[in-house]
Amino acid sequence: MRYVISRYLFWATLISITFLSLKEISQEIVPELPFIDKFIHFFVYLFLSLLLLKGYSKNFSPQFLTILLFFYGSSIELLQGFTIYRSAEIADLIANLLGIVFGVLIHKYLSKHLKKGSYEKF
Repeated sequence: MRYVISRYLFWATLISITFLSLKEISQEIVPELPFIDKFIHFFVYLFLSLLLLKGYSKNFSPQFLTILLFFYGSSIELLQGFTIYRSAEIADLIANLLGIVFGVLIHKYLSKHLKKGSYEKF
């Protein structure tokens, strides 16, 4: 029963991100702020990495999970390059990687410094 919430949230988020990443989005709803999409990439992959590590680090090594998530992000970027309404960008891939790395660091910190039980229950 442990880590069930993290696992469900991870899969729900992953499915949502996959759908949104490959869907055509109207330019009217995209804010005109510089680099906003890079911040979105960063925080989405930070959140995904926290959920993935929290839900599955007892079953798989953190290194494997990190590589797996980076492979997923790379695959999505590659697939976007095959659509007529999206483009694959190296900068997005870098933002994804930075989000994953920060997620790993935060997970490590929380696992080590929070009281036993408070972070464990989520």
